[in-house]
Amino acid sequence: MRLVTRLRDLASPLLGALAVLVCVAACGSDDGDDGDVAEDAVEDIAEDTTPQDTTYVPPLERITKIEFKINGVKNTFDLDASAIFVAAEQQIKIKASKSLRKLEINLLPITDTAVGQWLDSELSEVGVLICYNDGGTPGELSQCPVGFTHESIGYDVTIAENDPTTGFMSGSFTAVMVDANGDTLQFTDGEFDVKRR
Repeated sequence: MRLVTRLRDLASPLLGALAVLVCVAACGSDDGDDGDVAEDAVEDIAEDTTPQDTTYVPPLERITKIEFKINGVKNTFDLDASAIFVAAEQQIKIKASKSLRKLEINLLPITDTAVGQWLDSELSEVGVLICYNDGGTPGELSQCPVGFTHESIGYDVTIAENDPTTGFMSGSFTAVMVDANGDTLQFTDGEFDVKRR
């Protein structure tokens, strides 16, 4: 019903202006000002058909999250997804959780605005440690603190964006994770897009 009413509202001034144009073309005008009448009719059409709804729609906000596959199964962690720079330790901590599970990617020593790629197969001053809790009972790990079930023994981490202006950090990662019993998990297709705090 609203569409019909809107169409009728749009059609009414169009028909009136069309009638004026037809009359000007067919009947002529005594004052020799046919062009002005036609231009006025066209302007009236344009004014009457201009959309009145000028509601501002803001751009979509970026959703902070870490996505990755564990042994081929996709996971999305979007609770408390963030990047923190710990100045005292020169450490970047990228983290997120989902229910009882959590993931942390730690890089140190590193600067607040660092970008680059770090692989376990290449020598680097920057060390990378990825810690994961699968929601089970944490075991005793050699590097990750209490509260985690797995730690990385292989990694490839890239920080592609680290911009204090936008407030976001984004990049990618893969990892081989091991638990206290020596069982491994493969993390592939990892991506993070998180808010800096």
